Amino acid sequence: MKQLIYAVAFAATIAFIGDVAHAQSPTPNIATSAVCTHWSGGSGTYGPQRYNDGSIAPQGSLPWGWTRANGYTNPGSWIQFEWQTPQTFGEITYYHAEINRRYMTGATIQYWDDNTNSWVNHYSYVNPGPYSNWIQIAQFPPATSTRLRIADFIMANVSTWDRNPNFREIEVRNICTDPPTDITMNVPAIVNQPGDFDITYMLERPFGDTTVSLTLNWTTPQGQLVLSESQSFKFIAPVTNGSFTMSSTSLPPGFYNLEAVWMVRDECDALGEVLQNYVVMVLAPGQVACEVWPGDVTQDLIVNYGDKKGLNNYIHEANLRASWLQGPARYRVDAADDPLTFIRWEAQPAVPWQTPEGCHMDTDGNGVVNNFDNIAIRVNWMRTHGIAKGKNEFQPMEFDMSQNFPNPFNPATSINFSVPEPAHVTITVLDVLGREVTTLKNATVEAGTHSIQFDAENLESGMYFAVANMQGIESGLSYTETIRMTLSK
Repeated sequence: MKQLIYAVAFAATIAFIGDVAHAQSPTPNIATSAVCTHWSGGSGTYGPQRYNDGSIAPQGSLPWGWTRANGYTNPGSWIQFEWQTPQTFGEITYYHAEINRRYMTGATIQYWDDNTNSWVNHYSYVNPGPYSNWIQIAQFPPATSTRLRIADFIMANVSTWDRNPNFREIEVRNICTDPPTDITMNVPAIVNQPGDFDITYMLERPFGDTTVSLTLNWTTPQGQLVLSESQSFKFIAPVTNGSFTMSSTSLPPGFYNLEAVWMVRDECDALGEVLQNYVVMVLAPGQVACEVWPGDVTQDLIVNYGDKKGLNNYIHEANLRASWLQGPARYRVDAADDPLTFIRWEAQPAVPWQTPEGCHMDTDGNGVVNNFDNIAIRVNWMRTHGIAKGKNEFQPMEFDMSQNFPNPFNPATSINFSVPEPAHVTITVLDVLGREVTTLKNATVEAGTHSIQFDAENLESGMYFAVANMQGIESGLSYTETIRMTLSK
């Protein structure tokens, strides 16, 4: 599933901050590494080299630099910063000298475009102040170039000396949030040995070719690191697609949390870490994933006294044999956030045990069969599953959801659901590992029968589950149902 790693941190208009109480960007001042020039006036102590020396003179002192200008609006006036390599800038801080109240109330931010060999007006602002502390911070959407200009000054109309803005210091900073990289990564949910993991990825970044590194950490449900692999590749803006193959025989059969650690460049061209996690099942040759409904240990489609008896008989007949009572633990995407996820009433895939019944007896998914597995039986008491609904069994005057049709399907199928009163309905599709694929419905609907479509054009063949949660607006009654759907391409 696509994961958007960065958020747009800037509005389409400039934010101009005139109070020192507002925090600056914590990123470094890149003006000190630039060559500073301006259009006219000032030399030596008062020359442009003093604008960006990293030393902020005391308030009320003489300005470190000044520029000549004529009138309150000064077309053609500019201060320029130039770097050896492209920089991303999104914030400028002006430290005015408070000499005859000569400060700017507006300007235009420009950057140099190498493709057209010309200056581009990036953003303009006007903010008349007043500024009691003589510090102004201008923030704007980031731009990237080797050159930045502050141009076309607008001066405060407060005295006869307002033609010449004077500065104790000017700082230029990057505005960095999260790495501006959109990463799509597709990882198979289940692989049978000796098959391969065919993993694909797509990276999108608006600017800047760079080198990206990826580390894959495979850990057990208990957090033990089993395998770690790293690789680097070239990213070519704006989009780079790629794939790689890994042999499943590098891992023992079982469940794994695959942590993908991406190192990518952020807006300030600094390395940033992006983490993605996937649940993956590795099966031995010929194995088929065990489908567990927590509590239905006898697999008779209902949780009742037969399951309590079946669990007790299994534990008794095991006679403390570890091969009967211990096996692979289940693993689910939300295991870290929801301690009850392993007894939730829905199909849960498990790695087969040495005994055919073992995976079903382990109702709480911890890899051990004992009396605590009775908890899931009690929680799911008298619940049923797996009874396919025929056309005449759908109840249009009740809370209900039909079996999808067609089933198996390729690539689309229909699902009907009904509510006897206005109700909020959520229908979510999960894969066999409990990972959310899509949400088909999340809205309030009127009483009656409704139909939705599930289009699996971009999904792989396999088993999927539609989980419906309905709650009546008037009665407060709730209803939950899960259907199993088979995509066959």
